Amino acid sequence: NSTKRCNSTENIAIKQKGNYHLRNIELLKSLAQRNSEKLKKQEEEKQKLEETRQRLAKIVRKRAKQAKLAKETTEPQEPQETPQEKPQETQEEPEDSQKKQLSSYFRSRYHTLLKAIQENNRTKQQQKENEEKKKAIKEKKLKDELGLNKISSKLYAPTVSSLVYSQSPPEEVAQLKGIKYNPELPPKPKPKPETEEPKTNKKEAAEKIVRRAQEHIMKLAQKKAEEAKREAEAKEREAKLKAALRETVLNTIKQTEPKPEEPKTEELEEETKVKVRKPDEKVLQRLTQSKKPNSYTISDMAKFKKRHKLEEDTKVFICTSSRKDICKALKKRNWYENPDKNSPCFDLKWTLSYKEIDFGALEENQVCNHFSKSGAITTKSGLSNNLKNLVWFSNVDIDTFYPRCFDCSDPSEKEDFITEFKAISAESILKRFLDGEEVTEAKLKVALRICKRRLKDIDELIDEGKLDTWELVKKKEWEVLSEGCITEEQLRLKKFDERLEKVDKKKKKPKKKKKNPNQVLKEEVKPQEDHNKFEEVKEVFEQLKERFPQFSLNGKSNIWIIKPAGLSRGRGITCFNTLVEIMDLLQKEGKWVIQKYIENPLLVLKKKFDIRQWVLVGGWNPLTVWFYERCYLRFGVEDYEVGNLQNKFVHLTNNSVVKNSEQFYTTEIEGSMWHSEEFAELLREKEGRDVWEETIKPRMKQIVKWSLECVQDLVHHRDNSYELYGYDFMIDENYNPWLIEVNSSPALDYSTSVTKTLVKQVLEDTVKVMVDYHYSSDKKKKHVDIGNYSLLHRAKRVVDRPIQSMGLSLVCEGKAIRK
Repeated sequence: NSTKRCNSTENIAIKQKGNYHLRNIELLKSLAQRNSEKLKKQEEEKQKLEETRQRLAKIVRKRAKQAKLAKETTEPQEPQETPQEKPQETQEEPEDSQKKQLSSYFRSRYHTLLKAIQENNRTKQQQKENEEKKKAIKEKKLKDELGLNKISSKLYAPTVSSLVYSQSPPEEVAQLKGIKYNPELPPKPKPKPETEEPKTNKKEAAEKIVRRAQEHIMKLAQKKAEEAKREAEAKEREAKLKAALRETVLNTIKQTEPKPEEPKTEELEEETKVKVRKPDEKVLQRLTQSKKPNSYTISDMAKFKKRHKLEEDTKVFICTSSRKDICKALKKRNWYENPDKNSPCFDLKWTLSYKEIDFGALEENQVCNHFSKSGAITTKSGLSNNLKNLVWFSNVDIDTFYPRCFDCSDPSEKEDFITEFKAISAESILKRFLDGEEVTEAKLKVALRICKRRLKDIDELIDEGKLDTWELVKKKEWEVLSEGCITEEQLRLKKFDERLEKVDKKKKKPKKKKKNPNQVLKEEVKPQEDHNKFEEVKEVFEQLKERFPQFSLNGKSNIWIIKPAGLSRGRGITCFNTLVEIMDLLQKEGKWVIQKYIENPLLVLKKKFDIRQWVLVGGWNPLTVWFYERCYLRFGVEDYEVGNLQNKFVHLTNNSVVKNSEQFYTTEIEGSMWHSEEFAELLREKEGRDVWEETIKPRMKQIVKWSLECVQDLVHHRDNSYELYGYDFMIDENYNPWLIEVNSSPALDYSTSVTKTLVKQVLEDTVKVMVDYHYSSDKKKKHVDIGNYSLLHRAKRVVDRPIQSMGLSLVCEGKAIRK
């Protein structure tokens, strides 16, 4: 009641300041509560430690008393020693020594415990002191920033003692304080009421708050103004650039306009030809012409030809890739090269990738070397999935020309791969047994059981009524089959050792001998010991050979090749023959494709090889296919062996991989490549007949046709488009070709002398098909030279697959009829 009211503005500022300080006080209170809770917890922990210490002391005391009692009871009385009592003393002495050892042990434990408790208490006290110091420093900083040191006394109400002393007479005050009252002494002068100072302090605090708020608002306004200025400056720059570009365009048009009075002379033409031959000046001309905005504005072909002084009949082409042979072949035919790669004025465009072509802006008469979205056949996962739909176009089993392949991004296919791996491991055990290798009796029995189960038809399983619970390989059976193979723990140790070797390459550790997965751990069975067993295995072997077309391809080691779905040129490819290592690799990020490794490849000079075959597609629906009659073989650098699966120079034949080997320049095969003619001659000398022309090449043509038929309605068709594909084949011991993969934009580099001659020919011949054959009339097409190409297939009608066929399963499901 004694306080005076301030003005309205001052009251509002003081209230805001008071609320602000009250919030800070609440925060400080909450911090104090937390500290008190922590102190309580620490005290409880101390009490627990003391209780445990007391318990241990009691236990030690009890055991010491027991030891004393045992000594008193066991000590013998002092009668005369007899020869019969001597052995008793010898028996009691070791008991006393044991008790002493126990007592000393418990004392030492007690002392160590006490020391540990004391050290913990010291560390905790130090931590508390440090925390209190930090908190005090923080509180001081907060108070200084908020001005609590000056205003805290004014915010709180006066104490009870001050009120009592101020309101009571001086005699009572002296009695309360315990002082004698002397009326002669003059009374102390009362302090003046501090009415002006708190007002000034409150005003200053309120003004500070208002100033801070105003400064914050001003800063935000300044930031917005700066951003607006920047945007305006950027717009002005864009406008200036546009104006400058317009002026340059007008100037270049005036300069490049033809002057009829001054025609070009022969000397000038010769000078320009010489300039074009120089590579540096040619690059500079291309760069300057491509930067001119005038080339982008011309979209009409007639205006483009008029500007470049071309006749109406002349054809224009664009080549974005570094294929000089294409440019030479087209210039021989008097075609004009448009240096602007993004210009819409062209009759033919050759690019490295389909992404460089705007298919939506193409005209009907324009020719290009790509189809849009041809990944249905050129990706590893797309080829493996779409070949399963070949049934709708040709009644052919893909297992006869394409090794089993699984897309591990699909969980159902991943499970199918696991069952297939286990089945082939059982098959490999039978093969080893028949070849005379040692096999355990348990493994042989389990392998026979699985192979017989694998030979059963679906009808037999339905009749048995066990289709729901049927499993090809059970868990216990797989444990027997995988005995002796690498386990998960061994794989972890192997990885750890490899990391250590990478870190410390100087220390050469002796390599541990790997356990052979075929190592015999139990009683071995040889084919000579049990004739009946041998006949039974041989019978199952023959049935499997007739039933499964890839039986000979599987081999005895059960090797699989794992490829990343999005990479090419041998990057990321590995080979494994254990399920644990394969499943460990599949845990990595990315899409993976697993394909069966061909374990019976045809070898040339003890080296593995594959065949690169070029195929030109001239249309998808109706399908038109051109097959190139010449191809080349790619060899591995080192001799073929199955022992070391991690050696890429044995199992991979890509030039990008093989050229990194130390033996690349010293191999018997120059450049690790051959012409197909050399391979045909070798087979003719070996077999006495033309195996290449009679069996291998016709089969390759059939496989190319089947592979393209299964995706002919999935790739976007365009009438005036062509695309060159690179097929990779492998040949087994029986001269059967197997399709490995299909590549879009195959490598056309001069990596070796073989590729240099063949690439030049194939590019020249593709121009013959895409230009000479394409632009000739129907009557003259029969007489057009198409080089080494031959028309493999031309469909007469458009094929449309029914919608119901997409992902359709033809398995007949049902239940057996019960009588």
